[in-house]
Amino acid sequence: MGPKTADELLRYCLSVETDETRTARLEQLSPSDWDDVIQQSAWHDVTPLLYQRLQTLSPGTTIPTSVKQRLREMYLSSAWRNMRLYHELSKVLGILQDDNIPVIVLKGAHLAEVVYGNIALRPMGDVDLLVRKSDLSRVEEKLLEMGYGPPERPTIEEQCEKSHHLVGFTKPDAALVEIHWTISHPTRPFKIDVDGLWKRARPAAIAGVKVLVLSPEDLLLHVCLHASFHHTFRFGLRPFCDI
Repeated sequence: MGPKTADELLRYCLSVETDETRTARLEQLSPSDWDDVIQQSAWHDVTPLLYQRLQTLSPGTTIPTSVKQRLREMYLSSAWRNMRLYHELSKVLGILQDDNIPVIVLKGAHLAEVVYGNIALRPMGDVDLLVRKSDLSRVEEKLLEMGYGPPERPTIEEQCEKSHHLVGFTKPDAALVEIHWTISHPTRPFKIDVDGLWKRARPAAIAGVKVLVLSPEDLLLHVCLHASFHHTFRFGLRPFCDI
């Protein structure tokens, strides 16, 4: 099976629509075919979602035991990574909340918990948080106190001139944290109404902490902008699943 066919089957498996031929078609796949589909799902970073779709939309489909076990292990691995990420995120959000710093949780951490409703389904490599530009210095100070680095950093003004977020914050055994003051690079051809983002933001509980998230309309536009203009669709199917 070539990558094109594997991609087509992957999209078929991820679809929330069902038809009478679904079970028959999936049961015709050989273990080698499934290996190709799983390989493509890993490239697109949607394997946990593939596992969930097969469990919920095709529960009666006979899938080779080795395939189900492999998918389950990859699903549980995603769940474990995200549990660790959310555990640390809870600490970060709690520290900022204690200092009365409003936070909008962006992208993956918002999507996984609120939109997907299952943190295992949406893999994440980092944490993106939006704070007001006037709070950037305080947030940087708090993260450095928590052991994040690097400690030697450009001034806030220098960072804001070059990017829409501060230099990433890293710590051993923790995901990268990016602190945004807007959602698009200041030199790119988009005018972001940051005040509007804050006005339209909605309350939510992320990692057990009361925070804000983008309104559905702003979230949709952000996901589309991030997938298309920022990353030129290099993330495969995952952004489309987000949408």
